[in-house]
Amino acid sequence: MPKRTQLALADRQRRDVLHIIREHGGGGAGAKGDPGPQGVPGSPGSQGLQGPAGPDGAPGTPGGQGAQGIQGIQGPAGPPGTTDYTALSNKPTLGTAAAKNIPASGDAAATEVVYGSDTRLTNARTPAVHSHAPADVTGTAVITSDARLSDARAPTAHTHPYQPLGYVVLANDTLAQALATNINTQITVTAARTLTTTVPAAGVRCSVTVVTSGTSSFVITFGSGFKPVGTLATGTVTARAFVIYFMSNGTNLREEGRTAAMAV
Repeated sequence: MPKRTQLALADRQRRDVLHIIREHGGGGAGAKGDPGPQGVPGSPGSQGLQGPAGPDGAPGTPGGQGAQGIQGIQGPAGPPGTTDYTALSNKPTLGTAAAKNIPASGDAAATEVVYGSDTRLTNARTPAVHSHAPADVTGTAVITSDARLSDARAPTAHTHPYQPLGYVVLANDTLAQALATNINTQITVTAARTLTTTVPAAGVRCSVTVVTSGTSSFVITFGSGFKPVGTLATGTVTARAFVIYFMSNGTNLREEGRTAAMAV
């Protein structure tokens, strides 16, 4: 049955049902009618979204190596080379000795190349006695007749650096050693003391000799102007001397070493 006819029949049946309800409204429920005809199929729905791509497949097994091709046909032979040296191109540049022969043995002749074994290469040649005029001499050579060789030269005023000398025995327990002027000092200590000093020029060596007095041990500290290794403990033996050596760097006196206790 055509679709249009089916729609018209369904609509007619719907109107008939409504008419019966209006005619017999309020009554009890009527008997169940026969099933109506099947409705017209609806339009197809839209296509669903495409799903994600599946994983890549495993790589296939490599194919076997192809067979080696046959060797090509050998080309024709080239033209023969020349034996004429002058006809060659791109020749290297030859030196002046290239056209010379070498001697079969012995020393070379005037027109031959000299071998390293040529006896004349080690034949000492003492120059004959001769003279040169002063004007022929150049560079730093000096002619013995130059008048300046006997010209006395008084030295200009100058100075030489030197190690100052000095050894000053200071009063007991003197703190200021003043090594910039005293250079070397000696003091006897009767209690713990802190020594100081002025600093001489860089490169000057100085020393301080500490002499003990009594059987009590005192700590001697090296203060301003000194760069010591550490303090000095005098020990409990009287009349013992410790010598501490210093080197000036122009700013401080750096300790270079010290002796053990020794008899005065």
